[in-house]
Amino acid sequence: MTFTGQQVLFALQNIWKTGEYMLHILWMIIKFIMILLGILLGLVLLVILLILFCPVRYKISAEKSEDNYNQTEASFGVSWLFHGISLKAGIRNEDRWFSFHVLGISLNKLFGKKKKKQKKQEKRVEQPVSEKTHPQMEQSAKEPAPSAKILPPVPEKQNSFRRIRDKLHNMKKNLAHTLREAGWWKDFLTHPRVKAALSLVWENARFLIRHIFPTKIQGNVTFSCEDPSLTGMILAVLGMTIPFHKNCIQVHPLFNGENSIQGDVDLRGRVYGCIFVKAAFVIWFDKNVKYAMKRWKHKEG
Repeated sequence: MTFTGQQVLFALQNIWKTGEYMLHILWMIIKFIMILLGILLGLVLLVILLILFCPVRYKISAEKSEDNYNQTEASFGVSWLFHGISLKAGIRNEDRWFSFHVLGISLNKLFGKKKKKQKKQEKRVEQPVSEKTHPQMEQSAKEPAPSAKILPPVPEKQNSFRRIRDKLHNMKKNLAHTLREAGWWKDFLTHPRVKAALSLVWENARFLIRHIFPTKIQGNVTFSCEDPSLTGMILAVLGMTIPFHKNCIQVHPLFNGENSIQGDVDLRGRVYGCIFVKAAFVIWFDKNVKYAMKRWKHKEG
């Protein structure tokens, strides 16, 4: 069977067009996969940026308006993503409450409904089961227990001497181990590089504590005690906290000889994730910290 030149050329054109069509389909599939990967990477990057730079805000408030300690209200709330995710808990007159919202949807109600349905289904499925004793168990219960063999008594003086000797030996071992541990800790803590590592960790810890500390503090507290001297002592202790809240909480002592406390306190603050990442980065890549960790691992090994 012979083919003419036109037939061969036509066949080659068809093969070329089919190849172009298959390549076009393959490129569309690759393009679709790349778009999906780009969207996923963009979402991951967006989540990372939100975690690092979108602050977690918290609020703590407490109020007491009567002398009865049961008449107290206190609440604690945490929100993230511009109140898109919020968690609140508190107590009001000995009644505790809790709420968790995601984009305005209360998850407490959803989980509460599911639990109620599960309980109803369990009640329907549960059936009373009569307890029956196994015949072998009854026979074993009737049979008397074998009498234990009586060993010859050991002299009490010999036993007490052995106990004293073992205690002294253990005390000697523990003392030697404690002295070795104390010597190792002394050499470890007095090393210049370890001191530098500890000072770096302490500086970053102080920085994080200042960052977590509330940025807005308001309060007004009035209290008194039966003993006026005790009221003065409490006032002196509270005066030591002024550098922390910068006198934003007004304290009014009463020397009327009665036990009472009234007032309200409101604390608000925010926490950024990037601050913790920065502190962890600085500590982890510090040469002195790495040296201290290696020396610690060598000691543990």
